[in-house]
Amino acid sequence: MLISPNLLVVAGDCSAAERYTEKLKSIGAAFVIIETPEKLKSLPKHTKYCGMMVDSDCFERLSPLNKATIKENALVLPTVKYDFDPETGNLKINKLS
Repeated sequence: MLISPNLLVVAGDCSAAERYTEKLKSIGAAFVIIETPEKLKSLPKHTKYCGMMVDSDCFERLSPLNKATIKENALVLPTVKYDFDPETGNLKINKLS
């Protein structure tokens, strides 16, 4: 099984978190899923992250303050915005930062 550095996933609601969990486990990725940017404060400070994935639907529903938090973190972490395609069950890149 491939072991990779932690990936931070902002997935919003439970159904999005389940989709990401399934896909990321299937490729052996090490990851932490949070529902909202507010949860960033509760993550262990010593954990290193290699990048951040943000669910596009989740991002669009965030408050302006939470969007700013995501954008601020995207300045220090490679970040990819993803869409989930319900027809194929695949994740597809929406936007890179």
